[in-house]
Amino acid sequence: MKHLKKILCAMTAIVMALSFAACGEEESSEQDPVDIYLAAAEKTEALGDLDMTMDMTSTMDIEGESMDITYAIDAKIKDYNTDTMQLQMAMDMGLSGTEIPMNVYYNEGHYYIDAMGQKMSYSMDLQEMMTQMENQMGMGSYPEESIQSIEVSEDNKTLTLVIDGAVMSDFVNQMMATSLNTTTDTADFTIGDIDCVITLNDDGYIETQTMDFTMNMNLDVEGSSTSFSMSIHADSTYNNIGQEVTIEFPDFSEYTDMGSFSDLT
Repeated sequence: MKHLKKILCAMTAIVMALSFAACGEEESSEQDPVDIYLAAAEKTEALGDLDMTMDMTSTMDIEGESMDITYAIDAKIKDYNTDTMQLQMAMDMGLSGTEIPMNVYYNEGHYYIDAMGQKMSYSMDLQEMMTQMENQMGMGSYPEESIQSIEVSEDNKTLTLVIDGAVMSDFVNQMMATSLNTTTDTADFTIGDIDCVITLNDDGYIETQTMDFTMNMNLDVEGSSTSFSMSIHADSTYNNIGQEVTIEFPDFSEYTDMGSFSDLT
């Protein structure tokens, strides 16, 4: 199936961005449901070390064919948003019964990828890495204007939200415009309204998030057009909140130097 690899990469980035959208607005003193969410998002963003997991199941219809896709993602970030930031991310993708593992790392100005029998290293400054993480992992909150409705449980620990798909479609299209080769590739995404449930721990940090939504995409790669639709369910969890993260790196001498990451775009 032509361009399937690029489609899957784009879909992965989008799902992770939406799944981990949990940080980054100002706190208000009134404890209505929106304020509770924004306060929790701000606290979670302020954590220096993060340990996150996500499990996702989806069905994709493309070119008259249907396929089931699963993801299991384990990401650890140390010293987030500092000059010494480190990243370790393991991902297992299941595609029609075939398991495809991938490992990604960031350390001391280099981005490392171990996937499909290839080990590659790219030089990448911190600002590039932060942009890549924001695109791939959604280190940012749902904009307040995107919240169509929100309800909170009596104990203020469970938030049930409906996120405006039109607003998030604009966000995703802007995000992907920076990730594609805009001289040859174009993409247009339409996301349905997102049903989301967020739970908070006793200290007010975001602990889990569940999402259900649909997505349609039109992709034009080097003059060849492809369209697909997806239904997606994703469960995300912040583990060991507030505790220090330990990252174990492989032997980076085994990775082939591919030059600067910025040269890829």
